[in-house]
Amino acid sequence: MTNTCSPNDMIISCKEGWVKWKLIKLPPTGLVVDGSPVCTYNVHNNLKNKSMNKNVPVMFAVFFLYFMISDSIDIVIPLYFKKLDINMGLYGGLLSFTKVMRALVIIPISMWPIKKKMNCLKIWLLVDLAVMLIFLNRLPTLIVLTGLSMVIITTSVLNVILNPLLGKEAGKEHVGKVFGIRDVFLYAGCFLGLFIVGVIKGISDNTNVIWIFYFCIFAVIYVTVSYIDKKARKKPEGRDEEETTGKKEK
Repeated sequence: MTNTCSPNDMIISCKEGWVKWKLIKLPPTGLVVDGSPVCTYNVHNNLKNKSMNKNVPVMFAVFFLYFMISDSIDIVIPLYFKKLDINMGLYGGLLSFTKVMRALVIIPISMWPIKKKMNCLKIWLLVDLAVMLIFLNRLPTLIVLTGLSMVIITTSVLNVILNPLLGKEAGKEHVGKVFGIRDVFLYAGCFLGLFIVGVIKGISDNTNVIWIFYFCIFAVIYVTVSYIDKKARKKPEGRDEEETTGKKEK
């Protein structure tokens, strides 16, 4: 797309239909038409920023998969306590403790830059994977409570990191719709997780089968989050160039 402009022109905005195009001037081409320099304008990235990022559906998948675990584990924990002969009174203490810890954990995490947040989430998921494996063995009560605390707190860690990123990737025009769709995936994951755990429990009383199921889900979540992190760190091509050009010509 080409147009003529004066040397001092930097940004031109126009409306066509329902789309607002923000045209950012690139360096002069060296061509002259009717005595005026010819400038080129790049509308690709600006139009791209108006639409939802491809990471959004991937994030929906993360919420769907994680909440397959989040709700169903409330059923699994009492069964696991019974298997290990752990006093059920500790279950209430565990829930109370994790409520407090979730509130304390999200405060510093919410202030971190996105790269640090994503690294934290990936490390936390790796810990969850390790917890699922060690739960295959009979363990002391303290280790069980510590491992379960880490898994339960994951809900707050994931929400405080992915929700802001989801809103950013969706864009202002789509953020309301995106969070509504996210909730559909979230509740669908809750339903499916409870259903699958119920089926497993009906077939076998061995909680190890459930831990293996959770391990597989956490592994898929880790891979998916790593993909989101990789994509989120990449800036759109040409964006830095456009911003730099604008600053020089301003």
